[in-house]
Amino acid sequence: MSEKLIYRLIIALVIFGSFGLLFFALMGIMNPIGFLPPHEQPQAANIYAQYMAARNIGIILLLLVIAVLRSKKALAFFLLLNGFIQAIDTVIGVIHKESMQTFAPLILTILFILAGRYLLKKSSGK
Repeated sequence: MSEKLIYRLIIALVIFGSFGLLFFALMGIMNPIGFLPPHEQPQAANIYAQYMAARNIGIILLLLVIAVLRSKKALAFFLLLNGFIQAIDTVIGVIHKESMQTFAPLILTILFILAGRYLLKKSSGK
């Protein structure tokens, strides 16, 4: 597989991942109760949704800016960071026994970490 094709696939992953993060950010704003168990207070859900939206919107903007700037090393580190965040989200999904909140971030964890490792190797000349 050519390096150019792999880089395009990584950019596609950035775009796909950004849409996923945006979806959860918007879902948190529009339906914050959906993120918490039924016994939690609606006030807590609103606060949680605002933090979730802030995190996801920040991640989206930085991923897209770094991708546009074509900084492979910066993109690699940011993909790794996002992979680790998704790994934590996976653990939370497991704890709450929610299959979608487990498998979706697990897949993103694997893809982000693989893409980040690949870009790190390429940017260091290995």
